[in-house]
Amino acid sequence: MLLQAATIVASAMVAQLGGMIVSQLVASAVWPGGNRSPRLVFGLTVLVLPTALAIRAVLRGFGALREARAA
Repeated sequence: MLLQAATIVASAMVAQLGGMIVSQLVASAVWPGGNRSPRLVFGLTVLVLPTALAIRAVLRGFGALREARAA
């Protein structure tokens, strides 16, 4: 049950981060040079870390579940 919740949260984190990156790319294309501040790039980069950790935790959880079922 907890693994299902973690999977949903990790999927939502990936979707949110992907949406933010796409919106910034579109905004940069519409408004060239006006939407690439270092703070924005740093913020998006910082958001990648917890998203990657959440995905890693979910994958490890599925691996542990698979090993427990095999044993």
